[in-house]
Amino acid sequence: PDGQPYGPFGRQVVFDKDSDLEGIKLDDYAKFVKTNPLIFLSNFIRFGKFGGKISINFAAFLFPHLYFLFRKMNLVGIIMLVATAIEYLSAGTMGFSLDIGIDVTGRVFQGISAATWYVSMALQFVAGFFGNYMYYKFAQKKIREIRSEDGTEQEIAEKIVAKGGTSWGAVILGFAVYSAIVVFGIFGVTKIFA
Repeated sequence: PDGQPYGPFGRQVVFDKDSDLEGIKLDDYAKFVKTNPLIFLSNFIRFGKFGGKISINFAAFLFPHLYFLFRKMNLVGIIMLVATAIEYLSAGTMGFSLDIGIDVTGRVFQGISAATWYVSMALQFVAGFFGNYMYYKFAQKKIREIRSEDGTEQEIAEKIVAKGGTSWGAVILGFAVYSAIVVFGIFGVTKIFA
């Protein structure tokens, strides 16, 4: 009736590269994301235009530390890496005796182990359900920082592409650090009960 096309669920909403999401063009988000832009942009549109915050991200749920490092969210990735390593160490040392005099078979340590497992699972669920929203806010912050700098549109676009995207190097480094923590934690300070 008003000239707007209607879809099966009401008014059809159309977005293009110049569409605005909280003061940032969709094209800037696409440049920042680089890989899988359609999946991320559909979530970003939902977050920015319709107020949602929850979406499912299986990679962030299964491997939160590696996912956030992959998306260049290094601080969150490091926090997740440390939390995951602590949980693995506390669960992995059951049946071991620490050389530093801690009885890991006692009730206190088992309670600590259970608590770290619950915290780790909670972090995984937060990453799995809010990881895309966290990435949306991260992208928004970085794009605004870049846009506040002086430069031509071409220079700004190049900075957005460089700051965004993914980092396999961070994933490899994160995996190496995680593996070193776990290996050192289990085999460096423990001995198996005879």
